[in-house]
Amino acid sequence: MVEDRLLDFFSARGVPVVSIGRAPGRDDIPSVDIQSTATARLMLEHLGANSRRVGLITGEQRRNSYIETEAVYAAYAAERGFSPVALRIDESGGESEAAAAAERLLRSNPDIDALCVPVDAFARGCSMPPGCSTAPFRMVYDWRRDTMECGQNSPRRN
Repeated sequence: MVEDRLLDFFSARGVPVVSIGRAPGRDDIPSVDIQSTATARLMLEHLGANSRRVGLITGEQRRNSYIETEAVYAAYAAERGFSPVALRIDESGGESEAAAAAERLLRSNPDIDALCVPVDAFARGCSMPPGCSTAPFRMVYDWRRDTMECGQNSPRRN
C-alpha cells in the first residue's frame, strides 16, 4: 500500500518484513505475489460471461491488489466496449460503506448487472445494499458479484 505507516514503522527499525502483494513504490521490500492481475481477469471473465456491464468497487487505499485490479478492469471494459464504472471506498467503512456505495452505483447505472468486489467485507455489504427490496433487481437472479478474498467472514468460507 502506498504510504503504509506500518510498513514504514518496521522498515525504519530494521525489522524484516514480507509484503503480501507488492508494496507499491517499495522495491526494497520482498513480497509474495498473490496473482492479483490474473485473479482480477478471471473474476471479470466469470462475471462477464452472462453480463452486459460489470461495475467495480475497490478501496481508496492504494494496495497493489487494487491498483492491478483497476488496471485489468479498465482494459476489460475497453475490450468489451463499455464505459468503466468504478468506485473506491474507504476500507474502514466496511460492509455498510460498501452497501451504500453499491446502491449509489447500481441506481445511477441501471445497466450494470454484475459487480466485481475484490474485498470480502465489501462483497458482504454489496450482497444486500440498503433499499434493494424496492430496487428493480434481486441478488442472485438479476445481478452477480464476485470477490477474491477468502477471509474469516468471506461469503465463500465453508
